[in-house]
Amino acid sequence: MTRKPVFDTPHKALRLAFGELTTLAGKTDFYNISAVQALQKLMDEIFTLVYSHSHHEDDLSFAELDQRCPNATQHDRDEHQRLHQRLDELSANVHSIVDELRAGQDQHTAGVALYTDLCNLHTEMLIHMMEEERDTQALIWEHLSDEEIADQEARILGSMDPEIMVLWTPYIIGSQPLKHVQEMFKGMMATAPAFVVEGNLKVARNRLSPGEYAQVEAALELSEV
Repeated sequence: MTRKPVFDTPHKALRLAFGELTTLAGKTDFYNISAVQALQKLMDEIFTLVYSHSHHEDDLSFAELDQRCPNATQHDRDEHQRLHQRLDELSANVHSIVDELRAGQDQHTAGVALYTDLCNLHTEMLIHMMEEERDTQALIWEHLSDEEIADQEARILGSMDPEIMVLWTPYIIGSQPLKHVQEMFKGMMATAPAFVVEGNLKVARNRLSPGEYAQVEAALELSEV
C-alpha cells in the first residue's frame, strides 16, 4: 500500500523558498540598501517558516513518535537546534549589513560572504530534510497509522497563526500539483475563518497563472473572491 509522504507539503515548500532566497541573494546589489532590505525581509520570512516547521515537528510529530520509539528523533532535534543557531547568526549578519550601510560603510565583502553562507545553509537544509524523509518518515510509518498522521496534520494547521499561514501559502502553492492546491483550499474553507481564506486566495491569485487560478475558483465553486 502506498502511503502519503509525511513531510511532503512543508519540505517541498521550504525547498522552493530556499531556492528563491539564494537566487535573490545572488542578485542583490550590496551597495544598495533598499536591495539589501528586500533580502533581509525575505530572510526573516523564510527563517520564520523554518522555526515554525521545526516547532511543529518537535512538539507534536516527533513527541508522539518518541513516546512509542524512545529517542527516535533525537538526531533531528539536535539538527533543529544547530540549524536554528545558523539562522540566528545569518539574521544578525544581514541586520548588521543594513545598519552599516545606513552609516555609510561599504558592505560588499560582507554581502558576498552572506550569499555564500546562505548557499551553505540551503545545502544543509536540503540534507536535513532528506534525512527526515529517508529515516524519520520510515519510523513514523512504522509506529503511527495514516489516521493518526492525518490527525497530527489537522492539529498543526489548527494551531497555526494566520500570519504564519499566509507566509507558507505562496511556497505551498508554488510547489504542489494544482489538484493538491485545490484540496488545500477546500480544507481551509471548511475549517478556517473567512478572512483567512480570502487572504490566502489573494496570495494564490498572485502566485498562479490566470488559468490556474480559474481552475481553483471552479473547484471551490467561487465566482468572485
